[in-house]
Amino acid sequence: MKSLHIADDLNLPIDVVTEKLAFLGRTGSGKTYAAMKLAELMLEAGAQIVSLDPVGAWHGLRIGGSWTVYIFGGMRGDFPLGPTGGKLMADVVADRGISAVLDISQFLRAEQVRFASDFVERFFQRKKAAPSAVHLFLEECQEFVPQNPGNKEAHMLHHFERAWKLGRNFGIGGSLISQRPQEINKKALNQAGTLFVFNMTGPQERRAIADWTRQAGIDEDIESVLPTLKTGQPHVWSPTFLSTSATVQILPKVTADVSMTPKVGGRTKEQPLTPIDVQKLTAEMAATIEKSKAEDPKELRKQIVALKQEIASMQKAKPEVAKVERVEVSVLTDEDRKLLLASKTVFDQALGVVQFVESHSKKLQLLYERLGKANPPETRLKPGSLNTTSLTSSKKPERLYTDIHSRSRENGNAELGNSGLRRILIALAQYPQGRSSRQVGILAGLSSKSGSFNTYLSKGRSSGWIDGERSLLRITDAGLAVLGEFDPLPQGQELLDYWIAELGDSGAARILRVLAKHYPRALSKEAVGEAAELSHSSGSFNTYLSKLRTLELVEGRGELKASDTLFE
Repeated sequence: MKSLHIADDLNLPIDVVTEKLAFLGRTGSGKTYAAMKLAELMLEAGAQIVSLDPVGAWHGLRIGGSWTVYIFGGMRGDFPLGPTGGKLMADVVADRGISAVLDISQFLRAEQVRFASDFVERFFQRKKAAPSAVHLFLEECQEFVPQNPGNKEAHMLHHFERAWKLGRNFGIGGSLISQRPQEINKKALNQAGTLFVFNMTGPQERRAIADWTRQAGIDEDIESVLPTLKTGQPHVWSPTFLSTSATVQILPKVTADVSMTPKVGGRTKEQPLTPIDVQKLTAEMAATIEKSKAEDPKELRKQIVALKQEIASMQKAKPEVAKVERVEVSVLTDEDRKLLLASKTVFDQALGVVQFVESHSKKLQLLYERLGKANPPETRLKPGSLNTTSLTSSKKPERLYTDIHSRSRENGNAELGNSGLRRILIALAQYPQGRSSRQVGILAGLSSKSGSFNTYLSKGRSSGWIDGERSLLRITDAGLAVLGEFDPLPQGQELLDYWIAELGDSGAARILRVLAKHYPRALSKEAVGEAAELSHSSGSFNTYLSKLRTLELVEGRGELKASDTLFE
């Protein structure tokens, strides 16, 4: 069996490719150097490696080495990389089996989160379908598996945790690299079976290592070990995989050390990358791009929307004047004319009632609910009872729900009807990346804390239509099948108009209008409150703002901005 000679007196078996490791140490202690040395050894052994690099240092693997590593993104990339390209890159890496550096150092933080989340979700799915050995290096891993994730980071953390926890079953190993171990998600760090720990002096950093050693059943005095370690000299703890606890010296790398901190007054000479054949991969990527587009639900929804618009425009087009032929018909009697006139009158009245209910459904809903609470059962109004002879009912008022994404369809499972469960499934279908239970409740017009919501959710899970925890619920393929046809969310200006209409005459709608008007500028809460005619320090303002944040329509804390998603 091949072994990887990474340090004096330390050889790693080739199986380390599918193991979980961590390289931890203060800035300049040699942790990235050691991780890149391991990457070199894996490449030399013919293994596949992928580096997710938010600092722009891993392109050094192409300076001096003889192996093929493709660089995507960053200042030295062979190929450009966009924030929305995470899923495509996962397909390319999985389909072609290439080793790659995904340099996201030039992205904004929100763009890094989006790319990383899309990449690891798709990559894990692809590896489950076609397992093979690959090692994923996560530079500054606390950016991807944070201990305290923000709102938009929770989705990313969920997918990394799944890949980190279950990935070894499908050939995925990885290395966590960080100078701040206390900021790494504890569940992820505690799953690492081998630690390369470099010099550390901070009490919080040492405490995080102590927690890991206790979790691993190691009884050693780390306080006396870590501060004494020299640069490039880690202490290796591997109680199970290597059965060792020793201080070693990492051997020199073959490739350039571009991770070194620049010196004051010095200039770093830019070294050329080792040439590789990028033309072949360019041609192969074209096929992957087309395949990804064909399988992307978002792209399919765009096509469906486009087709619907095209059909609508065709229907609105002025028809050709048909040739009029003279046809002899029997003369109508006076009784026939009276009957036709009466039927037209009734039809017009019925149409007017329908239009009235549709245009006032929100207000009618509130009125029905108020009547349901204020009046005894025998005097409650029953929504939908348009016949004037049946305006009273002993039944509890139904919920009028006429949101664009919950319009009833005749196809799908009849068991769903137009129930709350159907509305929940529609909300999840419109957001295939998943929603929290609170977000789903708002989208479906239900309280996520209510017994009805929990009953619907339990039914969806037991039927195999809904998957995930309450922090991130997703619709399954079986759920999409049982749901049948549904209206996708509009895009661009239509999406903004849709949400403003959904929010009705509430303060939340006024806040969203103000922020949309000034997009992409961010405004202070005080400025937003003044423009929306609301007190920015009131409880109502904060309630409206909380709802908008939950729906991810508004971004920011100190200053507020309309979400970029509304203007894509």
